[in-house]
Amino acid sequence: MPVKRISKSQFLKIMALTTCLIGSFGTSLSAHQGATGIVKERMDEFSKARRQMKQMQRALQNDQFETIADISADMQNWAQNMVNSFPEGSNISPSEASIAIWRDKAGFANAAAFYNDSLIKLNEAALTYDREAVITAYQAVGQACKSCHKNYRQR
Repeated sequence: MPVKRISKSQFLKIMALTTCLIGSFGTSLSAHQGATGIVKERMDEFSKARRQMKQMQRALQNDQFETIADISADMQNWAQNMVNSFPEGSNISPSEASIAIWRDKAGFANAAAFYNDSLIKLNEAALTYDREAVITAYQAVGQACKSCHKNYRQR
């Protein structure tokens, strides 16, 4: 299947933007100290998602569309279970979850669904080997993360 190409300058601009997006929702290792139970589990999942975004960024640089498809499919498992990882009373230290998660359960569920939908679209784009579509879908995943963290994560 033919691969659509973009210019090197376009690619570099896109990668700079996505690097900023990834950095904007990164979690430090020190934040995990003392975490136990469901809080630790979800913090670990968010850290894993951050690493996976970086892996996909590297894969995109090398047109490794199968890798992107595999990773985005794996990330959907977390996206589909994310809401269940925030039971009532689990906003204890060192959790970075905002109380808005519990006050706006429907909004949080919608944000998690949007994240999942963006991962589905990324997976589908990767399977077409359409570089531009993959870049667009990858950016949408980053935006879904950033938007959710803006509304549902403590600063």
